[in-house]
Parts: sequence; structure tokens; C-alpha cells
Amino acid sequence: MENKIIFTKWMERAIFIVCALPVFLFVAPSANAQSEWRKFQTTPDNNIELDVKFGSMRAETTKEGTTINALTVRVLNKITNTINLEKWYVSSKDCKGKAGELVTAHINGKFMSETDFVFGGGNVASYMAEVICNAADKSAAQ
Repeated sequence: MENKIIFTKWMERAIFIVCALPVFLFVAPSANAQSEWRKFQTTPDNNIELDVKFGSMRAETTKEGTTINALTVRVLNKITNTINLEKWYVSSKDCKGKAGELVTAHINGKFMSETDFVFGGGNVASYMAEVICNAADKSAAQ
């Protein structure tokens, strides 16, 4: 639990420097499992790394019937030597409203945490939600 708290605090302060994320979210995965993941960001102390899986952006429906835009994230924790696979998503309603909640869940969809966002809000959740929503818009246009 302490690692999740540290990670959540880091998420709120970190700044993502990614320009190509929406492009590589839709690239078909290759046969090499390692190449299916792309480093997205690391913490300033280099202890936690976030990787995004190629082609993982999906429009899905939750068990409650909410339409969401989701992608698969791998969290590598070098302190605990663990790898967590997570689903990060934003509801389609929140994407349209440009404000709401960025949700982190287990791969099976079981809720882990949520963070408020507003497009252009300056926090990590706002940036990540904007990336997810823009990628979902591009996917829908194709």
C-alpha cells in the first residue's frame, strides 16, 4: 500500500514528456514480446518505470455499463522488484466534458484508484487523460 501511495504522490507531481504516445498506442504489436512495450516515463529517482503496451488502446464497457477509453500500462518498481500490469481509463463522458476522473484498475477491471483531471490542468492525471482521450478520438475517426 505504501508503494501505491508513493506512486500516486509521484504521479501528481511528475511531468510526462511524451509527444508520440497517441501514435504508438495504435501500432500493431510485433512478435517480440519485449518490443510490445514502450517506456513512457520514469520517476525522477529512476525507481519506477511506466511502460505502455502497443495497440492497447480500446473502447470498452465497464460492468456498470459505462463506456470507457482504456490502455494497458506496465509499472516496474525497481525497489520492490515487482511488475504490475494495470488498465488506465477515462470514461467517454469525461473525455467529451474534458474533465473527470482518470481511473487505475487491475487488468480484470477491478478498481484500484482514481485521480481528478481537467484538460490543461497541469497535473499528471490531466495530461494522461488528455492523451487517452485524444488517442480515442483518433481511433474513432479511423
